[in-house]
Order: sequence, then C-alpha cells, then structure tokens
Amino acid sequence: VCNEDQFTVDGEIKFTYLCGSAPTDWHFYLDVLGKANPTVFNFMTTSASFNRRFKIKVTMVPCDQKIPCGCGQYFRGPSGTIQSWNYPDYYPALVNYGICFRKEKGTCTTTLTRSGPSFVGCPDLYRQPVGQFNAATPVGSINIINLYCQLPCFAPPFATACTLPSPVSTINNGPLIIHHQTNIDPVPNHTNQVSGFYQTFSHNSC
Repeated sequence: VCNEDQFTVDGEIKFTYLCGSAPTDWHFYLDVLGKANPTVFNFMTTSASFNRRFKIKVTMVPCDQKIPCGCGQYFRGPSGTIQSWNYPDYYPALVNYGICFRKEKGTCTTTLTRSGPSFVGCPDLYRQPVGQFNAATPVGSINIINLYCQLPCFAPPFATACTLPSPVSTINNGPLIIHHQTNIDPVPNHTNQVSGFYQTFSHNSC
C-alpha cells in the first residue's frame, strides 16, 4: 500500500499510487484528455532513508492515435513481454487497468507463455480472457474463467491451481485485453518469494 513513498498523477483513475521498481521498458498511458492542465506528477516520501531515484520519459500521444479507453498499457508488434509493476516483489494495491494488444495484420490469435513465477492472490484479479475451456485446470470454475486470480496455495484443493497455466492461446479473433485489478487486502500478495506476473506474448498467423 506504499506506506513510505507514493507516486501519483492528478486525475488518473487507473492507479491510485505506485511505489517500488518498474520493470525494464515498462510504460503506462495516462488519460489526460479533457482534464485541467497541467498534468502533475507527485512524488511523496517519508523521512525514512532510502536510495530513492526515478527517471521518466514522457511522450505526448496525438489524438488520432488514441489508445483505447481503460488501457494502461498498449502493445504493438508481433511479440513482446508483459510484467506487473515491481515484479517479482509486491505489486501495488488499487490499480485497475487493461493490458491491451493491437490486433496485428494477418494474425488471429495470441499465445501467452509464462516467463517467470507468477502469483496474483485473490481477491485481486489478473484475467486472461483466452476462452472457455482453453486450458485444463483441476477446478472446473477456474477452467471456465481461465484464472481470474490464484487461490491460496496452502488450501486444498487449490494447491495445484497456484501456477498460471502456460502456454495458453486465445480462441477468439478479437483484440486481446488482460485486466489487472487490485485491492487493499489484509492477506499479503506474495508467495514463494514472488508476486505478480511475467509473460511473453506472440500473435499467431491466421
């Protein structure tokens, strides 16, 4: 919950605050159209002593290249990598954004492959809308929704459901949007020395 440091952006609703470390080449789109100028970045810290630093590249996106509403991240090209903020350590509370992928010409489906340990604890969400019954899991309801979140690893019958299925492929032809939403949760979102998600994606030819 970012008790020591907080990075906030006035008017942004897809995250309340961020703290920790961003993965390499991590990006985020801010919805600023129609909001009062200027766009303000706020860095709030406590008196605790840390080696704090930040480096941010700001790019203004023309209106004719508008990113779909609700997309915090938007990926172009045939393949790439997606990671949660602060991976593999604690991901922040109170984020609610889409990880969106442009539908590339000549491609119809997308394959997601786990590149590192991944854990998103319920009630937080990491929804991969890849299609009903696309990946086999031991719990029928999880199989239908393709893992909105990982259930407690220590509680049978969920012990075998704590690993994100990999690889999984979409079975529809539409653009892929992964939804990531987190809460302030009394249960730490961390297990087996990792939290969050780390995957590669590749779009498949029709």
